[in-house]
Amino acid sequence: MKRLPTCLLLVVTLAMTGCLWAKPPDSSPSARPAPDTIQMEKRGGFGALESEKITLKATDAGAKAEVVQKKYDSPPEHALKGELSAASWGSLWNKLEQQRVLELKDDLSLEGKVTDLYTYDLKFTRKGIRSAFRVYGPEQLTSDTRYAPIVRAIHSAVAHLLGKEQSPSPSAEPVGPAR
Repeated sequence: MKRLPTCLLLVVTLAMTGCLWAKPPDSSPSARPAPDTIQMEKRGGFGALESEKITLKATDAGAKAEVVQKKYDSPPEHALKGELSAASWGSLWNKLEQQRVLELKDDLSLEGKVTDLYTYDLKFTRKGIRSAFRVYGPEQLTSDTRYAPIVRAIHSAVAHLLGKEQSPSPSAEPVGPAR
């Protein structure tokens, strides 16, 4: 009978020591959600710009921004880097969430019907939720008018990086009824 309490004490001691060595679940890198990100790639269309990729990634102070442009008949692509303040980053997400950006799906309804428009591939991560869609000619869509304001908001957020090199962003108002 005297051995039982000693064994029990040993088991309890080992269990407590093991618990103290274990990391709490929240400190594991896999337990943390991915940082909020926005990625927009623009291709095609008519003009000097062959492609443009905008990447925004959350930081403690706002967001890091990178714009990579490739122009026809020009040297290889070049990257412009900068930062968005916390206020600008928050404002951008407010604009995107007003358009219910995480709910949108692909809309290629104008592809093959209207030529020389840009195709946009957009990817978002917000509070661990991921979403992606492709849209052709958002500035001309009448079936769902949420796409053009999203593209405009992202372009506006990085306009300070582009300066005079800013590519044309969709600014034409869609024709037809809004949804």
